[in-house]
Amino acid sequence: IYNGQLTLKYPDTDTIYCYDDATNQLLPQYAIFTDEEKGDYEATHLWFKDRKAFDYFSIFSYYPTKDFIYLVGSKGEEVYTYCYNKKDGSVRLQKRQSAITERDVPWFSFPLRQMKRDFVLDNDLGGGDFTVDSRSSGKYWVDILEPGGDENWIDIDQIKSSTVIDESKKKELIRVLESATEDSNPILMIATLK
Repeated sequence: IYNGQLTLKYPDTDTIYCYDDATNQLLPQYAIFTDEEKGDYEATHLWFKDRKAFDYFSIFSYYPTKDFIYLVGSKGEEVYTYCYNKKDGSVRLQKRQSAITERDVPWFSFPLRQMKRDFVLDNDLGGGDFTVDSRSSGKYWVDILEPGGDENWIDIDQIKSSTVIDESKKKELIRVLESATEDSNPILMIATLK
């Protein structure tokens, strides 16, 4: 739900639906088209996937905002974040590296393969990355930074080399991050998206 409008996308389908109160139906709102090969349904939708199933393109989540739709997908060990502009139809693409992990599962003779697909945006206001940890049904998205943790921390050198909209916000963010210690409280970053 965003701004009072329920939308949904079934896993690995190419249509985003919106709920219409008047007709009590899900109606197609957007059709997603890409030239990427999606692979065989049987191979890509198994719980215990072969490694080659990850070589096919898959969109697994989307995030609507007022002016944009963000789609997060993957192919191989790359995570793709598409930003579709609702007003002019333009699309921006951001690629990031990830890794396919394998772990043995008791009672089975084959490994469980998974891939971490974080929703990461570039912070054009203050610099660095913004990993969406949670979002409200409105316009606010949250990133929780854990001081001393490698899981979700921002590279200060990346921020320093970033081109940003507001240099004062960049300096403030650098100051806060540099003053944080392992004993500091988590840093809560809240984004307001267009």
